[in-house]
Amino acid sequence: MKILYNLEKQILKNKDQHVIEYRSKKISYKNFWIEVVSLANYFYLNNFNKICIIETENENFFYYIAMFASLISGKTYIPINANTPKKRIETIIDISKTDLIITS
Repeated sequence: MKILYNLEKQILKNKDQHVIEYRSKKISYKNFWIEVVSLANYFYLNNFNKICIIETENENFFYYIAMFASLISGKTYIPINANTPKKRIETIIDISKTDLIITS
């Protein structure tokens, strides 16, 4: 995948620079990659094939980590905005037969 290739290229080139700054938190390319690979292994080892991530209004860098982890592990990533009506979120989860739901 081109997006993963480009991310890997950036990590090798800028490993100590910040890839994400969120409020008072900063995460370097190197630490971002470590978190992504660790979570990807968790998804893979626990056989989570469909991962639903309900992103809250308080954008959190963990959602980005989860998205890339699902791509690396070959799993399906289902992003849902937290402003989506509750009934629609429940329907998406039911229809997709989600294995794991991540939200704050």
